[in-house]
Amino acid sequence: MPAVRLTIRFLKIAEEEFAEIISFIAADNPSAADVMTNKIEKNLELLSENPKLGRIPRDEEIKNLGYKYIIVQNYIIF
Repeated sequence: MPAVRLTIRFLKIAEEEFAEIISFIAADNPSAADVMTNKIEKNLELLSENPKLGRIPRDEEIKNLGYKYIIVQNYIIF
């Protein structure tokens, strides 16, 4: 039986913040920005294939919305 793969959606604000983070890193070290982009994308891919990998937030309101989050280095992604 093939694994169920979930769709990861980016809110507009999340896309903007992601671009800002990568741009900030790239201004100092373009190769580090590429590495960070790849790490985040790889983790999002893993989360889409294995939704139980994500952590459940402690905040009840966010938890009740069904969100999960992952940590990639210094960044929390949910």
